[in-house]
Amino acid sequence: MLVPGPGWWRGGPQLGTLGLWAALRAAAAPAAARRAHPARPYSPLERSPSNEPARKTPLKEWTLIVNPFGRLQARLPCDIAVRPLDPYHYPDSDRVLVTVSGVEGGSLDLDGIQVKYDEAEKQMAIVSDSIGYEASVEVKVPMKFDLNIRTSGTGCVKVQEAECDDCRIETEQGISIVQSVKSKKLHIQTKGGKVICLGTILGNTDIHASEKSTVTIDKLQGSSVNISTEDGLLKAKYLYTESSSLSSAAGDITLGSIHGDLTVHSKMGNITIGHMNQTSECEKWIKASAPSGTVHLRSQSWFQSLKLKGF
Repeated sequence: MLVPGPGWWRGGPQLGTLGLWAALRAAAAPAAARRAHPARPYSPLERSPSNEPARKTPLKEWTLIVNPFGRLQARLPCDIAVRPLDPYHYPDSDRVLVTVSGVEGGSLDLDGIQVKYDEAEKQMAIVSDSIGYEASVEVKVPMKFDLNIRTSGTGCVKVQEAECDDCRIETEQGISIVQSVKSKKLHIQTKGGKVICLGTILGNTDIHASEKSTVTIDKLQGSSVNISTEDGLLKAKYLYTESSSLSSAAGDITLGSIHGDLTVHSKMGNITIGHMNQTSECEKWIKASAPSGTVHLRSQSWFQSLKLKGF
């Protein structure tokens, strides 16, 4: 069931996954996407006229025995949330649990979703073209599973506390949320949805956001980070990298504390950087260019960068 128990969304608002996606979707959905479905009923992830989120119940479940070091491939038109198995209940990490939820009395095509495991390829596949955007899928996988997830339409993706070699996420208008993820390679691509990185993300990271997609980051740590947007805001609080390359065609770029070499470019937008950590004047460098915008650099001490109130 996609409504999480205590601690599933640590440190976040007390809304649960569905409530958070409802709020984010309402704020992020572009007008064009809303016009494309003018007569459709309320999505279970949106607010109903009474301001209450629609309730979902589990409609179909699968439990499959898998190799602990495999890969999940998902191709869905709806929301999907992925998180690791509970190690206390599954100490061998040899199961994948899949739950499809929806509103009771709905018209979901549950027979239109394929859930299978290829033992030779060590690949878990969850595929559907017809299940409908009203559905939501929760997947619990072994901790070391690689992830390759793609959603269409307004399908959102949330990945929490994963540890893997390769994590790939692609959305169209859906929101991508990654929280406390460790991956040697993290690749996120969206054609119109938000990208939100919560907690600490460890690993080499590539994020590409088209149209008015925004990218917001708490903390990224890795050897290299490459992030690009078109018209949307790019905002990062902390970047702990050997080298970072950030670019935007027309969106603003706002950075907090930067550790490592940085190249940043915004053709039409503005660039703001608060603090860069270094031990000598020549150790690290920033190369910033904004041909049609402005660049703001502000010198701060480490203590000032903490933004403590009352001092």
